[in-house]
Amino acid sequence: EGGGVFYAPKIDIKVLDAIGREWQGATIQIDLNLPERFDVTFVNAKGERERAVMIHRVLFGSLERFVGGLIEHYAGNFPLWLSWEQATVIPIRETARPYAEEIATALRARGFRIHLDPQPGDLRTRIKEAQGRKANYMLVVGDREAESRTVSVRRRGSREEERGVSLEALLERLITERETKALPPDFGPRGPSLADTLG
Repeated sequence: EGGGVFYAPKIDIKVLDAIGREWQGATIQIDLNLPERFDVTFVNAKGERERAVMIHRVLFGSLERFVGGLIEHYAGNFPLWLSWEQATVIPIRETARPYAEEIATALRARGFRIHLDPQPGDLRTRIKEAQGRKANYMLVVGDREAESRTVSVRRRGSREEERGVSLEALLERLITERETKALPPDFGPRGPSLADTLG
């Protein structure tokens, strides 16, 4: 089925998107046409010229389709390792800004994509804006956190706030989540799960 068939065995892997549509994914196929057309040969173990057989493989299909599928699947709520804004550091007051800058610098030094909230204003509004930008974590710091060298952590999609987290513990958690590509227990893309589509 489909275009570009080389008249030999072919494996097409179809994937379902978040609303159940089927898309072409990876393809592996044997090509008998191009080796014939371009006279592609090799010398075999007997010293004789033999026609080559080509194997075409496409791991993701169209890159644009793959990326579009990821965006749709996660509804923009990418896991930490894939997210374009991994955390936003939000100082409650201007007096906490130097400590907020220190946190942002420490995270950036370890390769994280960090937004340092530039504006004073209502804390709830600033957290809502960070969630609208799909930041994975909101790191809130005030004078108390600056004094105790800790941070209050809120994960995207959660109303729970974890207070008193040391910078070292935060770094360890984020590095582990990023490097292992782990998903938090309550993280979930929208749409059918892989188990649903297979089963």
